[in-house]
Amino acid sequence: MNGIFYHATNIEFDKFDPEMAATKGATNGYLGVWTSVDQEGCEVFGDIVMKLEMPNITPYCMPLRELRNLHQESRKFKDGGKEMYQSLARDLVSAGYNAIYITERDGEPSQAILIDVENIKILEHIPSNRATPSNWGMSM
Repeated sequence: MNGIFYHATNIEFDKFDPEMAATKGATNGYLGVWTSVDQEGCEVFGDIVMKLEMPNITPYCMPLRELRNLHQESRKFKDGGKEMYQSLARDLVSAGYNAIYITERDGEPSQAILIDVENIKILEHIPSNRATPSNWGMSM
C-alpha cells in the first residue's frame, strides 16, 4: 500500500536533499521529512504544499511522548542530537520501516516522518491557503 502525505515549504523543488534536514531549527528534522497525513495539517508551515507518496508504506508507530523523550535526550548533545536521530532513522530503515507515524492519545497519526528519503515521490506542488500569487515560492 502506498501512503499519501503533505509537506509544506517555501521553495519549490523536485527532490528532497538530506543535507537540508533540520534547517528550520528543530533537530528532530534529522529523522527525515516531516509531513502531515492531510493537506490542511501543514498549510501554515509554508507557501507551497507538496503532495508526496511513499511506496509500500511500512510505518513505525511512535507515541508523541516517545518523541518528546527523544527531544529531551537530544538536548544532551552539542550537535542537538543529529547523530542520535540519524542513527535511529538508519536503524528503523534497516528494520524495514520507511516512515514514523507520530500517534496521538487516540492512537491515530496526524503527522508522519518519512525516513526513507530517497524513495519519496513528489506528486504535486499546490499553493497553500496562506500563499498569494505574489509570494508563492518566494519567501524563506
